[in-house]
Amino acid sequence: MRYRDQLPPSSSVWFNMKPVSTTHSLVRHNRQLPSPVFEVVDQTWSIPLLRELVEVSTQDGHRLVVLRKRPLDCERISGAVLLLHGLGQNRFSWDLSQRSFANYLVAHGYEVFIADLRGHGLSRAHGAPYPEGFGDYVDLDVPALLRAASLLSQQEEIFVIGHSLGASIAYCLDSPEQRWLRGIVSLAGPGHFARGTWFLRHLATGLHEIGRINPFRGLSPIPFLPVDLAGWLLRRGRFYFDSPLSLFPMALWYPRSIEPEILEERLTLGFDRTSVEILRFMFSWASTGRLEPRKGVDYSSRLQTFTRPILFIVGAQDAVAPSASVEPAYAAAGSADKSFICLDSGPLAKGWGHLDLVCGKAAPAVVWPRILEWLQQH
Repeated sequence: MRYRDQLPPSSSVWFNMKPVSTTHSLVRHNRQLPSPVFEVVDQTWSIPLLRELVEVSTQDGHRLVVLRKRPLDCERISGAVLLLHGLGQNRFSWDLSQRSFANYLVAHGYEVFIADLRGHGLSRAHGAPYPEGFGDYVDLDVPALLRAASLLSQQEEIFVIGHSLGASIAYCLDSPEQRWLRGIVSLAGPGHFARGTWFLRHLATGLHEIGRINPFRGLSPIPFLPVDLAGWLLRRGRFYFDSPLSLFPMALWYPRSIEPEILEERLTLGFDRTSVEILRFMFSWASTGRLEPRKGVDYSSRLQTFTRPILFIVGAQDAVAPSASVEPAYAAAGSADKSFICLDSGPLAKGWGHLDLVCGKAAPAVVWPRILEWLQQH
């Protein structure tokens, strides 16, 4: 099993590196075409592909590491896709050894860029600090990643697929940056965090109010939020958290919706760290309903001027980002081309939670084809 901060096997990105300048970023990638490797799409389905790591420098001088995957036939690319993970997660949100949505896209002709945002995964391992606020993701990381993906793929516009907070980040791109977008797919991306979840809403609101009256609110005993510890606890208590009898009010997946071995890998590798400032921002967002991480900047207002196509997908049983928390983003989006899909129980799945939208048993048969169809239509 790979560790979250280790380079994937056969990655030669750190050798023969060629810097290429863009408007606000520096891209470093392998000058030589990487050797083909076989990787799993879903358990018994494997494909050959090209894989390499790419280093992208942001406008404030930090280095982000991106895993780039593409079909063997580089001359017949259907488009380019940037994948953005959620709160305290990393690239393994999309790319597990036995189930990989990223490889599914490659199998259908797309060039895929799997990002580790600053402070996460390989980007943290190579010096990118924890974010000082939500704006670091929106105004520094994603613009650099979009430019790099456009340059390397030779595609003028890039699809962005975000899970949870990753989708919310994409909603908030400023108008000049939206020119790089071909469209957004939001998988459980809240427009009002914690809305529709009584436990999470009251917890976040209470902690936000405590933070406002705390005279030491600018101080923190640790510089990061150890979400990876939550992954460890979930693994240890998996017999309970994965049980239909579980009463845990913040269930991250629908019980028994993910095979034990795939769930184990997802909890081990996909849970990472983030900054305490991001947690404070989430509490404020839950309490006020506004994406306003800095005084005078209301990121939620950018959705009203958003004109690119958006597909929203949410699970009816999601206890973290339910339909009620995603609907405000759908309602606020200024796009004339927007769709909203709420997945409920059916013949292939008894219910849909948060993580299983991407890596659940039924995701390859239900969620992935819907996303692919939308990409092909746009």
